[in-house]
Amino acid sequence: MNVSTLCLAFLSFGEASGYDIRKASTEGNFSHFVDASYGAIYPALDRLEGDDLVTRRVEVQDGKPSRHVYALTDKGREALVSQLMEPVSPDKMKSEFLLLTLCAEHLPQERLEQALDQRIAEIDALTEDLSSKSSDCNHAPSQWVIRFATLMNRTKRDYLKANRDALIALGKPAQSAAAE
Repeated sequence: MNVSTLCLAFLSFGEASGYDIRKASTEGNFSHFVDASYGAIYPALDRLEGDDLVTRRVEVQDGKPSRHVYALTDKGREALVSQLMEPVSPDKMKSEFLLLTLCAEHLPQERLEQALDQRIAEIDALTEDLSSKSSDCNHAPSQWVIRFATLMNRTKRDYLKANRDALIALGKPAQSAAAE
């Protein structure tokens, strides 16, 4: 999937500006799918408009730059379905936390405890956020995605809690770390 597909998918839910798409792709409901910067979103929207897959209208705002609002065309909806019919790439797992745990033997146990506590707190916050989105959502496919993401996060949290002591034991005890 690429940024163009992300834009088409987002616009399938309604009109939006490039700013709206960027915000949703970094901190909103679309943040779990494709990384999308302004430098990728706006050229993609320009290409989609040039291909008649989206339309653009300009809303003039007092004291602010004009807002460009995009809408999906029927041709754009067909293109979205066509793109979604293509094989999808495997999920990519990139995690600075996993790099830290891979190097556990080089770290003080206190650092490992701190990293675990932080990650568990982040997962708890994300799970809570998903729960609040679930209660506000009436879109069945979104509900399915939220349930799947919630299960994945609860599983990660359970694993971290169940295996916390084993990871900490791999680190350097306080006196060993201080000796270096």
